[in-house]
Amino acid sequence: MRPLIVCGYSGTGKTSFVKKAAEGLRDAGFTVAYIKHSGRKPEISGKSKDTELLFNTVTNTAVTVSGDLDVIYRRRKGNKPVLSAGGFSQKEMRLRLRNLLNGIDADYVLIEGFKDYNGPIPKIVFGRNRKDIENLKDSLTVAYSGIGVEDYGIEGIHFLPVSMGKNKLKDFIQSNTIDFAAGLDCGECGFPTCREFAHELLAGNKRISDCLPLQDDVKLYINGKRIYLKGFVRSTFRDIIEAYIKNLHGTEDGKIRITIG
Repeated sequence: MRPLIVCGYSGTGKTSFVKKAAEGLRDAGFTVAYIKHSGRKPEISGKSKDTELLFNTVTNTAVTVSGDLDVIYRRRKGNKPVLSAGGFSQKEMRLRLRNLLNGIDADYVLIEGFKDYNGPIPKIVFGRNRKDIENLKDSLTVAYSGIGVEDYGIEGIHFLPVSMGKNKLKDFIQSNTIDFAAGLDCGECGFPTCREFAHELLAGNKRISDCLPLQDDVKLYINGKRIYLKGFVRSTFRDIIEAYIKNLHGTEDGKIRITIG
């Protein structure tokens, strides 16, 4: 899964840009999901304007995030949206986004909003002028855009005109996004945070296989959602399970599978 944040000021063309990006990726055969951060309480009735609009464009899932509530739109029988809502006492942005992403099955996830997010996800920022762009950009900003915004020649960041066609936009997203790391800041990749690891992924100096919690043979799923484990926890799980199994009659060496519930 490759997530991308599209954030910026109101009225700068973010939603239209995301819709066009989703169309380009979908037309190329990729599955696409959408997450929208809203300052207003989402409506369970399905009247959240931007989310409803994008749900008709993406492949399977759209989410409106606001306050303590996430409203999830999933396409099921008859291609109609099924709404579900969940409250979250944990408001910390990185953990909340990570939990949402872990529950989404898509090739790309386009995330609108979350200007202050500082986790391991590349972003495109939207503004009205150069000052806006300078205020919004950070070390994982890959591009900037916006209605009336020009190419300011900002070093290390691409300029994307809002008029860019969906095929070129699809190509840009393919080249400037990375697979989502476990988000544990465990340091097992050799970097203290997943964000620093993400810089190396973007630069082509690391591969997602260097994120050990993603690759390990000990995997925990709860309600179908993958829960990533740090090295000590994985080792503890493995040692305890193997110790018990070795004392059971009728067992032999090989791959172990345990299902609970």
